Amino acid sequence: MYKIAVDLMGSDDAPKSEIEGITRALELHSNLEIIGFGSKEAIDKINVTHERLTYVYTTEVILGTDVAATAFRTKKDASMIRAIQAVKDGDADAIVSSGNTGAYITSSLFMLGRIKGIKR
Repeated sequence: MYKIAVDLMGSDDAPKSEIEGITRALELHSNLEIIGFGSKEAIDKINVTHERLTYVYTTEVILGTDVAATAFRTKKDASMIRAIQAVKDGDADAIVSSGNTGAYITSSLFMLGRIKGIKR
């Protein structure tokens, strides 16, 4: 079973498009478990449940206008940061986010480090 952490708050249509994608992935792949990270109010409006889908509620979102280099330090309860932390803690095998790419790369690099042998 693969556990995927998903930042539900990254897209322009968040979390609707993310949850639609998760639902489709769970239908197609019986070996997936998904942990969705995002705003309780936004997730509750969509109201999708599945036996292999759990939610972790967060209070912050990293926006496209946020400074990537500092977002992971200033927004500790952001959906993206909490999803990356789940991978770091071993609660998930991978993370998916459609949010701020600079913040995603910077946060992943500082929080997870590099894979040995990979220079770039």
